[in-house]
Amino acid sequence: MPAAEPNKLVRIIVPSVVVALAVGFVILQRGTPAQQQQQQNPQQATSAAPTDVADPPADAESTAPAQPAEAQTAAEPDAPAVERAPETPSVAAMPPEPAGVGWRGRLFETPPADQWPVLGDLIEGQGYKSSITLTPFGAGIESIVLADYYNSIKREPGDHYVLQRRAVQTDAATGQSFSIAPLGVRALRVGDQVINLYAEAGQTFWELVSNDDSSATYRATIVNAEDQPVLRWTRTYTLEENTFDIKVAQRLENLTGAAMTVRSVQYGPVDLDVAAAGYRLPSNRVRFGYIAPNDPSGQIVRADGKLAYQGSIIKRVPFSGTPDPLWPDANKYGGATDLVWVAQTSRYFACAIHPDFDPQSAAPNKRLELGALISPVLLGRIDQDTADALAIELTSEPVEIEPGSTADLSFGAYAGPLGRQALLGDARGSTPDDPSTPLYRSLGLPDMVVYNLGGMCAWCTFQWLAHILLTVLLFFHDYVVFDWGISIMLLVVVVRTILHPITKKSQISVQRFAKDMQRIAPKQKKIQEKYKDDPQRMQQEMMKLMREEGVSYAGALGCLPMFLQSPVWIALYAMLYFSFELRHEPAFYGVFQAVSNDAWRFLADLSSPDNLVYFGQTIVNIPLMGEIRSINILPLLLGFVFFVHQKYMSPPPSATMTPEMKQQQRIMKVMLVVLFPVMMYNAPSGLALYFITNSMLGILESRWIRKHVDDLEARGELRKPKRQGPGKVPANPFAPKSKRVTNEAPRFKKRD
Repeated sequence: MPAAEPNKLVRIIVPSVVVALAVGFVILQRGTPAQQQQQQNPQQATSAAPTDVADPPADAESTAPAQPAEAQTAAEPDAPAVERAPETPSVAAMPPEPAGVGWRGRLFETPPADQWPVLGDLIEGQGYKSSITLTPFGAGIESIVLADYYNSIKREPGDHYVLQRRAVQTDAATGQSFSIAPLGVRALRVGDQVINLYAEAGQTFWELVSNDDSSATYRATIVNAEDQPVLRWTRTYTLEENTFDIKVAQRLENLTGAAMTVRSVQYGPVDLDVAAAGYRLPSNRVRFGYIAPNDPSGQIVRADGKLAYQGSIIKRVPFSGTPDPLWPDANKYGGATDLVWVAQTSRYFACAIHPDFDPQSAAPNKRLELGALISPVLLGRIDQDTADALAIELTSEPVEIEPGSTADLSFGAYAGPLGRQALLGDARGSTPDDPSTPLYRSLGLPDMVVYNLGGMCAWCTFQWLAHILLTVLLFFHDYVVFDWGISIMLLVVVVRTILHPITKKSQISVQRFAKDMQRIAPKQKKIQEKYKDDPQRMQQEMMKLMREEGVSYAGALGCLPMFLQSPVWIALYAMLYFSFELRHEPAFYGVFQAVSNDAWRFLADLSSPDNLVYFGQTIVNIPLMGEIRSINILPLLLGFVFFVHQKYMSPPPSATMTPEMKQQQRIMKVMLVVLFPVMMYNAPSGLALYFITNSMLGILESRWIRKHVDDLEARGELRKPKRQGPGKVPANPFAPKSKRVTNEAPRFKKRD
């Protein structure tokens, strides 16, 4: 009926937006199945018995199997130390068969795990920033443990954050084990031949040559069918103090009398751990940095904005056959072909493979020679959407090695926080403490820091806006209040103040339209009764009435400016969720911890739930809410604030509202007041403070605007003046074009 026409927009848009937001929050909170896996025990990972991997398939077309199905058997923990094999004279000339035919890696017994090299230490606040345990499996990494960062706010010994670990899985039926060692060597291509260099049953291809607190050197020797050495591969890990960067110097030496063409096949980082409990949005990503396609100098580095999530990559990997490479991709990255770095990132940490060069040189070569082809590798795949680990595999460019010469395939690896302070020196990049900071800047590694939720919100989460909000937040914390909780609340005050003119105009427009429609409702009802048998005449009279009363359907669109504010709030939400600065930081100067001698966890970590009553273990797992480990008060307070806010945000009741429309309004209230706090039960307390502060300010703002509207109405300034005389009646924008009536007066009068 025409009387109900003005509410069509509200009936269509508002429930649709609310339902879409609710569904989006459910999807984002639950994440992908792969990200819902429990976090492994770091101590178990670093002390696991070594496992050995059989030869990978010698596929001439691809070096990245869909999932490594290499069988392993655990080595004896008390295996004797390895005696170094004597050097064999080099081959004077290439053997008669093609290069690589019959070649293999020389084997050594695998030493026990307690004899594997360990670089750095875990002394917090001084010296090394991490402790790295190496493994003979591909001369890779067993674990990278950060010295200054922990899994919980208790900061207890043994609870240090493990950024990388060798991914291991054992088949319960066969007892065979599978593993991927980060940064380990999987194979070497010589011509068309693939030489496995990862592991054998109880043995390894890599011999430990030297080891001290800051460096360790592994060496693999490739021999021909007569057991004569033809190629030597040396890898030296170096860890300096006060840096998150790991230097890996690797050289391939041609011991023959003829040139050869080789390609290395190495593992990159394994995906990082996901928090075992709490509010989780999909955040594990594979990122690329590349040279801008239109840059002939090769010095401008760009970071991809695709934000490829772990789950989306796993879904694209087929169960059999060769997976599509992640790099290069002709349909993405603007056609770029020169890779600079590749990284796996989580919410707060990153591990990136990058070239190693002097950033002070005039025109350094920023191209990552190891990364001509980047392929996904899955471990422990369960179904189409789930895998225990996602690793990336790097295949290098073909390298020509002359007789007696050496090829350099050195690289670096950043393994540290995904924060601007670690990558730029501090939040504003003015005091670089890490000696590798100039290198990070030259490579564009700070661009790994992205405040973006991804998914359907990615396109409107403007990074420039998120960085502005972060700058304001840091200003409040560093120079005004020196507390993150109060800084968040002040930031919301600033944002709402800036957006107040738009909010005021929008709410006044909506309330004016609602009051006007309520005022003319009796007249509309009379017209409906009078012309109920003539719909066309009834529509003409309705339009005439609205023209005479000064009511326009444009007022129903007054809520649209409020939707224009959405990018601001989404950027603020994403910035607070991904800001490393809030990790393990208390609110309100840690007053709740001070009065309880650090026994009370309430608001002790703004990146986790408020933990009013902390149980220390999972009590129950509830859909939409997740694992319940504590009683959280902020989500309950958030529901109450939403309920009060609805009293001021909901339009006044109209006589033209049908029972169906009233039911829709009640459903919308329930979804906002009940469903949203339920989904936010395990949300970071920093986000809860943001929502509560925003809603409380919204209540005050809506109350003031409503009072202002009432004052305008009392003074007779709310209604627009009636239009007298002939003129164009505002058309009903919701009616079909063929049925719109304008009721225009004739342009010319007929002469007598």
